[in-house]
Parts: sequence; C-alpha cells; structure tokens
Amino acid sequence: LQELINNQSLVPVPPEAFLSVLLPAAAAGRMDVVRTMMGAADQHLALQGAKPLVYHPEDLIAVIKAAGAAGDTALIADAWARLQQDVQAKPTTAAAASFKSNPSSNPVVESLPGRPSPAAVKAVIKAYVDAREFGKALQLVTELEEVYGGTHATSAYGGLAFLAIDALQREEDIAALFTQIKARKDAGQPVSTVMMNLVCRAVGRMGNVEATGKVFQSYEAWGLQPDADSYNAVMESCMRAKKVAAVEGLISYMTSKGVEPNVQSWNILLSTAAEAKHASAAASAVERMLASGVRLLKTNAGKALKLAHEQRSESLLQLLRRANEQQGLGLQRQAFDGWWRRGRGGDGGNGSSGTNAGRSGRVDTWQQGLPLQQRQQQAQGKQQEESEQPEQVLEQQASSKTEEAQLLRKSVRAGLAAALGAAMNQ
Repeated sequence: LQELINNQSLVPVPPEAFLSVLLPAAAAGRMDVVRTMMGAADQHLALQGAKPLVYHPEDLIAVIKAAGAAGDTALIADAWARLQQDVQAKPTTAAAASFKSNPSSNPVVESLPGRPSPAAVKAVIKAYVDAREFGKALQLVTELEEVYGGTHATSAYGGLAFLAIDALQREEDIAALFTQIKARKDAGQPVSTVMMNLVCRAVGRMGNVEATGKVFQSYEAWGLQPDADSYNAVMESCMRAKKVAAVEGLISYMTSKGVEPNVQSWNILLSTAAEAKHASAAASAVERMLASGVRLLKTNAGKALKLAHEQRSESLLQLLRRANEQQGLGLQRQAFDGWWRRGRGGDGGNGSSGTNAGRSGRVDTWQQGLPLQQRQQQAQGKQQEESEQPEQVLEQQASSKTEEAQLLRKSVRAGLAAALGAAMNQ
C-alpha cells in the first residue's frame, strides 16, 4: 500500500484500501500505523482530486478506543473531530462487524440528526479516562448532557455505568476525577449532578460508606440537586456493607425529598436483603416492587429464591412465585416447590441421611429455577473452587503478606476519604 501511495501519479489508491490497514492496526495497538494511514489517505485523495475519505462512525470509535488504551490523546482528539465532521455524510464503507459493540450491553438511545450517537460520545469519554485526561472526559460528559440529558445515556446506572464499573476502579483515579470536578467549579465551569453521580457510585462500589457519604454531602454544598442515581449510589455502598436498615431508610428519605425510587433503588434493596440473609426484608421488598409495578432483575430474584429455600420462608417464596408469573422472569415452576413441604430435609428423620437429603433437595430445587447458563456457571465455579483447594496451603503461608496488603489498602481508602473531605472543606 505504501508503494502505491508513493506512485500516486500512476496508480490511484481506493479509499477502502486505507481502511483495510487502518482498522487491523487499531486492533493491534499500532497507533503509528493508524496515524500514517489517516494522514496518507488525506494527502493521497487530495492529490488525486478525489473526495475526502468519510469514515463510518464505528471505524472511528475503534480508533478512539485503541488510542485511549495507548494513551494517545492527540489521536483521540483527531478521530473525534473527524467523527463529528463526518456524522452527516455517507460513510465510504461499512464498519467491520468485529469492531461493533454488543447492543445487549449498550441499550440503544436514538441518535439526534446531525449529532454523534451516545455510543460514540461514550467511547471518547472512556478513551480520555483510560488516558487519565479526566478534564477532557468531563467536558464530553457536559456535551452528552446537552444533547441527551435526562435519558438512559446520561445515567450512572445506564449509559455511563461503565465509568464506575470498569474505568474508575482505583482510588487514585476516583480522587483525580473528583479533583477535576472541583477545579471546574472553582473556574466557574458547569458542574452537574451527573458528574457527581459518577464519583459517588464509583466510591459506593468500593463499599466505603463513610467516603460515599462525604461525596453525597457535596451535592448540597455545591448547589446540586441529588436525583435517584445519587441516592442509589449511597445505597449501593450500604448494600456492599450488607446494611439492610440503611438502604430501607434511604428509600424512605429520598421519597420524603420528592425523589421517586426507581427500578435500581428497589433492586438494590432486594439484593441487600438477600446478601444479608434477611428473608423478611427481602419479602417486604418484593411485595413493594410488585405493588409499584417494578421489575425484579433476574439475578436478584435468584438470590432471593435461594434465601427463601435456605430459611424456609413461605411468604418470600409465594411472592417470588407471583413475580415470576406476572413479570415473566423465566424461573421454572419447580423452583417454587418448597423442599421442606416434600418431607426432604427439615426434620431429617433419623440419623444424618435426612439432613443430607434435605440439603441436597434444597440446593437442587432452587437451582432448577435458574437459567441453564447460570447453573452451568455455578457448576464451573464449584469445580474451580475444588481445584484451588491445594493452593490454600500456600495462601496460608503467605498470610502475613496478605495482612500487610490489607492494611495498606485500608490506609489508601482512608486517604481517599481524607482527600475528599479536605477538598470539600476547601
């Protein structure tokens, strides 16, 4: 291809030829080749008097993602500028299917005419975060809100959930993002509830209730109105700490403030109750969800179903049966046949055989209600756990090092809480 470009006066190079090299180069992380091909395409087509190469948005998104992973902010900016410029034009070629994102993990929000899609903006935000350019990422969040504000695309539990789940897993990255938000505020630039939700959820997923509370306090201090995602982030931190009463109290509090709990709010409550082995709280959550027409997430329904069998909770089991019938959760009917009602387990009869039968019946019954894929994953996890048992001896020998690592992590988390508190006080 380079030889054809060098002999451009003799052999015109079709635009598709540049893409045939550019996309695999992006996938291989060869940013030098990507820049060369983009520049060569511009120069060659201009000399040939041909129309400029118009990229398909998915092609440029692939380049942006690769540039973010490589920390090449200049290429991110170049590809993003091209995407914005070409969004109204017909692409030269369709994007390769291997570079398309999974629609099931990226719920579609309709793109506005002449504007980049939410998926494209999301890719650029992710790329800048990967490159640790948090200021530029926040500017893209602002632009996303201007076009798609109030939709799934701008939710910390929707289109921007990837930031808290994947991109902001280190304490220093969360602190850096919070610092950039404060810098925007100090500079008189707009700071939004959506931005704070990203920090609040990232901290909340760490299970640090105290630090999450400090972030939540900054909403009022900065004149921001918390929304359902804001409260959900605090509830998520309580969920990881298995504080059922705290989650219930937060739902009551947000309602008193005129903020309606949404589907995530109720599912967080159900998940917390199931994780904390609190059957009555789980039954109450399911009952309230059914009354409000809120759909149970299948994962949480599975957790609650397991809890109902473990604690022989007839009320929780019947409520889950109703939810399964009304909402079509896909749990099999035999999952709601309480093993204790069939004389398998519970009293156990004489000796240990009844106990073993009861335990086996309990596990088999609730697992039968789960999707096949989930049951297979659990079986694989059990096999992996059994295969890792010999390694536990080595882990015990390294217990002193593990304790040191835990102390270090606690120290870092304490430092994050202190940094957030100091920034707020300033």
